[in-house]
Amino acid sequence: LGEGGEGEGDLEARVWRFQTKYYRAETEVRVLDGPGGLDGLDASAAEVVPEAPQALVCVVSIDREESFDQLRSALEATVLKEANAEWFDRVEVRILVANGASASKSLGRVEEAEEEGKGEHWLCRCHEWCRDNLFEYVECCTEDEEQDARLRLFEDPQGVSRVIEALHCHRWPHSDMAPPPLAQATGATEATATEEAEEEGTRERG
Repeated sequence: LGEGGEGEGDLEARVWRFQTKYYRAETEVRVLDGPGGLDGLDASAAEVVPEAPQALVCVVSIDREESFDQLRSALEATVLKEANAEWFDRVEVRILVANGASASKSLGRVEEAEEEGKGEHWLCRCHEWCRDNLFEYVECCTEDEEQDARLRLFEDPQGVSRVIEALHCHRWPHSDMAPPPLAQATGATEATATEEAEEEGTRERG
């Protein structure tokens, strides 16, 4: 769910194929741009989308408090309503991304400012909301890959790589497990032996 403008949302599915050292999987990704993307889920989400998504990744701008306020209001008026609690419980991966972060713009920095008596910052409220609703809070900077790779929060790595890692750690339905290392090694050895035998045969015929 992006922090776009006043769009009506985009439910068109896009296929995402990926592979880790443990498994390979294929799933569908739907992008909902802006608060309007959740329209229609205020009554019974199960009636509109019978199968709850495996993961929900929400994106707000670390420079725009209103982007979080709009997102929170949209979620609390739809999928976080008590009537949809059972449906939303099935969303196993929940991530809120604060995009545009840097060393000077981060939750860690504003918490330090709070301790110095400079007042509460909205990022602290955002982080607390994430804890209450079982979202992982992640800071990213999609416009600067080098800066994104350097991001840390409470000594934990952040950035796009953390979002991907969290998604990869999920056990996706219908995923194919990778063969164990021994089987992979055996397969490689057998392939090498076959190639060597073919080369030997070619030399003998020559």
